[in-house]
Order: sequence, then C-alpha cells, then structure tokens
Amino acid sequence: MVPPQPRDRDAAQSSECPDPEHDPFLQRLFVHCANLQLSSNGRVKGRIAFECGSALLNVRALVACDDARMQVPDVRYARSNDLRLAYQQWGSGPRLLLVPALVSNMEVSWEHEYIVRIYEMMGRHVEVVQFDKRGIGLSDRPEVAPTLEERIGDIVAVMDDVGWERANLLGVSEGGVMTQLFAATYPERVDKLILHNTFPPPRYWSRAFELVREGDAPLSSTEEVLSMFDRICDGWPECVEEFVDWFMPDQSDNASFVRWLGRFMRLSASPRDFRRQVALAAFAVRSQRQHVSLP
Repeated sequence: MVPPQPRDRDAAQSSECPDPEHDPFLQRLFVHCANLQLSSNGRVKGRIAFECGSALLNVRALVACDDARMQVPDVRYARSNDLRLAYQQWGSGPRLLLVPALVSNMEVSWEHEYIVRIYEMMGRHVEVVQFDKRGIGLSDRPEVAPTLEERIGDIVAVMDDVGWERANLLGVSEGGVMTQLFAATYPERVDKLILHNTFPPPRYWSRAFELVREGDAPLSSTEEVLSMFDRICDGWPECVEEFVDWFMPDQSDNASFVRWLGRFMRLSASPRDFRRQVALAAFAVRSQRQHVSLP
C-alpha cells in the first residue's frame, strides 16, 4: 500500500511553507531535544537536552501551509507474537519511526488541527510510521503485563511489517525511554535517535539542574512527579483539566483543546490501562540503569 501523500507536494514545499533547514521552530522540534549517536558496542552516547513548554503545540510556523492538506492514513496492523499492533504510515523521505508517549490513539490524534499540522509538516520531509503501543489506543491489550523484551520487540515487529531494516527513531516522553532501550539492544537498526520531553537514566538526573537556564520553569523533584502521577492515575480520565495544567499549561484556557484532549484520553486508555502503562513506564526508566550510558 502506498502511504498517503499531500495532494500537491510542490505546493507543500513552496516558499510560503517553513524550510526545515532554516526555520527555528522546526529546528527545535527535530533537532534540539536530543540527538544521540550509537557506539559500536551498542551503548547510547550523546547529550541530554531538557526543554520546558509544549513545543508540539506550537504551530505558529505552520499556518502558511493550508493548501497542502493530507488524507488521514489508513490504520494497519503488525503482529507481535499473539498481539496485533496498530500503526499508520505517511509521507516520503528519510524513514522516521515515531514511538508515542505514555498514551496514544492514532485516529483521535488526526482530529485536532494542532496535531494534524505537525503530522503534515513531518510528512513533507520524512516518511513517518507511528504506532499505538500494546495495551493502548487501537492496539491489543495483553492478558498479563508485558516484559521489557516484549515491548522492545514490538518496535521490531512494526519495522519488520513495513519492511524497514533501519530507521531514525523519534521517541516522545515514555516512548523516548523505549527508543533508548531499543537503540541499546538493536544498534544496527537505528540511524539516529531523536528524543523529545523524555527521561535520561536515573543516575544522570542530577545533570538536569546543570541545564536549567535563567527564565526556565523550575524542575520538579522526583517526589513531586510521582505524587502528580498518583493523582492522575486516581482521576483518569476525568482529570483532563489537571492533566492539561501539568503537561500543557499554555492550553489551560483553550476550552476546545481541553474537550478534545478529554476524548483523546478516554479513547486511549481505560483507568486500568493507564495505571498499567504508568507502572510499565516506571519499570522501563529503572531498566535504563543497565542498558544506557552517557559520557
């Protein structure tokens, strides 16, 4: 199946649209978060960059591209042992596998203009594959909690289904933890690793304070973060206002966005699904101690 393309690719790349090589917003989105390189022994090397705010909701650089709207990609399924994983594929260019955050629902994501514009911009410059992780969104729910090896194997299953031996990986939040572990396990299948709003291994957390600049929001302590996740788990998915205030405070007064995010949360994960995902994410972060090292 040929991935859906913009109706007029030449128009999409006209001078009215942002140039990814010169546009500051796109440089932040694709480059600034973190660009890790792999050594020959599979260890992840590089630097961790921390960034406050909601870069994914900043669409000011994209408003000039209304004439190149994209058809929503079909949902397809890859098999990972006895489970089936939903994924989508669109765009053309270098291969980019998007590993999502803690929760996701690919179809609902395409309902909001902010997200659609980002997907369209990505598709003009790279071939994108994104998937819902097992237990979330459109993918199967496992009967028992998956092992770390099974979750990493899900990335392999999606890549194999689309016929990709190697790709660039973009990991968002908890997806960034999974991509770090995947890169350490399968370095031969990763070209570049791009991380957005994610976690380094716990032993490097103290370095985050060295990267705080004047004017940045203060970093929360580990205890504060864990306490907030407990409250989100207890209130999921009715805690949409608190969720927006914490993760996307610049959208707190946007009633339309808050309503849409509530729908996204409900259709991404049930209360039990979400609590399980938080537990799996915590285990993955702890597992970074053994698999990921930085200079």
